[in-house]
Amino acid sequence: MPGVFDLVLLVDRAPTMPPWGATVRQIADEAARSGAFRDVRTVGVTLPAGAGEPALRWPGGRDGDPAELLDGRSSRLFLVVTDGLSHGWAGHGADRLLERLASGGPTALVHLLPPYLRHRSSLFPFSAQLDAGGFGAPNRRFRFRPPLGAPDPVRPLPEPDDDTVPVPVLSVRAGSFRAWADLVTGERGVRRTLPVVLAGAMAKGASAPGLRTPVVDGPRAAAAAVRRFRSLASPLARQLAVLLALAPIDFAVIDELRDLALPDAGPEHLAEVMMGGLIDWDTGAESGPDFADDIREALLATSTRTQLARTVGLLAELRSGQGHGARLRAALHELALFTSQSSVSTAVREAPARVRRSRERTAPRW
Repeated sequence: MPGVFDLVLLVDRAPTMPPWGATVRQIADEAARSGAFRDVRTVGVTLPAGAGEPALRWPGGRDGDPAELLDGRSSRLFLVVTDGLSHGWAGHGADRLLERLASGGPTALVHLLPPYLRHRSSLFPFSAQLDAGGFGAPNRRFRFRPPLGAPDPVRPLPEPDDDTVPVPVLSVRAGSFRAWADLVTGERGVRRTLPVVLAGAMAKGASAPGLRTPVVDGPRAAAAAVRRFRSLASPLARQLAVLLALAPIDFAVIDELRDLALPDAGPEHLAEVMMGGLIDWDTGAESGPDFADDIREALLATSTRTQLARTVGLLAELRSGQGHGARLRAALHELALFTSQSSVSTAVREAPARVRRSRERTAPRW
């Protein structure tokens, strides 16, 4: 494969993607260092939730159209990197994007969520066995069938038809990339088992339920939403949610707090929180998404005062506060002095905004 193909990484620009930034950079860096490609380029891609068209964002901020990526020679490979949570992955925009890419060269998706979480995303692949279509063949020349053994009774692979094109779904594990490389470079007869989605049938899927705007009309509804989240979440995700209840939805703060307090928690655990039905992604506020009303209080009610006091201390020491820990500690001090339920609620609601304002005051002015 050296010197034969260019590689284009299309990175999803959904609001849930920032926690995966290090993983995306690692994929791009390893592809460039491998020497397997003439060129490696990275571009952002946005999928509309409605009837709009998918759009590119080039480095430097220029908008573009996916048609720009097609060189007419089928000498490019396309990898779409996503957590699969955007509602657009269960829409016609996803069909148009994947059909267009697959017509221009071998195309695959990198699903950043681990397999055990994918059923809760908008991008839930099928298990399949794929036969190579020849060296560098486009996806339409792949043959696909259910994997050997008993078919999945819960999610059986649809019958092939002329309106759908299989798109392999890779994990971040090296073996997954090798299996795709075998299909892309292999002659007819090469066969590999990989998950797939079907371009042309993406709109038949269901969008991630946890990213829909939660209906929370009071403390009791908030408590019920938190119980639902905790019933599905891993222990690390449950602990992380309590930490985040004291912080703004600011990924620089979240990453540092996670490193300090829960170093074993990865981006997949943060993804569990984000798709847990707790966050209003459409607040319309300049500061971005936030927990729905009363959710912070309901999350903190599952913790202890000792744990909360430790979190307050960690927030005050964050490097992202530009070293002004005393100011942050003063902003959060009332949280450690709970005297009534009303003071708890007030402190919980106001602390994240105070942390954010403190960071803005202490940020360097360029």
